[in-house]
Amino acid sequence: MSFLYVVPNPFTALDKEGNPCGFCYADPATSRPFQVIGGTLTRTVLAQDGGDFDRRADTRGARVYAKPLLDLRAVRVTNSKYHQERVVCGDLIAVDLATALACNIQKKDFKSPGDILAGFLAQRVEEWKVANDGAEPPCAGLTFACEGEGEALVVKTLPKSTKASSPPKEGKSASDKKASSPDA
Repeated sequence: MSFLYVVPNPFTALDKEGNPCGFCYADPATSRPFQVIGGTLTRTVLAQDGGDFDRRADTRGARVYAKPLLDLRAVRVTNSKYHQERVVCGDLIAVDLATALACNIQKKDFKSPGDILAGFLAQRVEEWKVANDGAEPPCAGLTFACEGEGEALVVKTLPKSTKASSPPKEGKSASDKKASSPDA
C-alpha cells in the first residue's frame, strides 16, 4: 500500500466570525467514519438563548456548533482516489513532489504548502471583504513558514507583523520622562 503526505487546509472556508474552519474527512473506505485528517472536530452545544445547554431539558431548542482543530503538520494518508481528489480540489495540500505527481499535479504546478495556504487565505479574505463591507477577517495578514521536509514538514502560522516602536531618545523611557517632568 502506498501513501500520500499531505497538510490539511483550514482556509477552504471561514466561519461566521472570520476564522478558518475548513477540514477534510479521511477516506471512509480506509479509515474510521468521520475521522478528520490532521485534527479533530470540537462540539459546542448551546441552548436556544445562547446560554449553557441542559441535557435534561428539551433538546429541540439546542444549537450545535462544530469547529475543527487542525495541526498544520504533514500527515500520511492512504493513496486512494478519494484522497487524490481532495489534494486536487485543495482540501488537502501535497507536501512533496511525489505526492503531487501521484495526484496528477504537474511538476511545474507544484508549490510549497505555505504558498498554497497563502493563496487560499487571500481568496477567503477577499470573499469576506465583499460580504462584510470591506472589513477584514481576524485571519487576514497571516503568513506561513515551512520547516522540515516530507513527513516531518510543519507549517507555522505567523501573525501579522507589527512595527516595533522606536526606543526613546536620550536613553530614558517615556514613563521616566513623564515622572521627571515638573507637571507630574
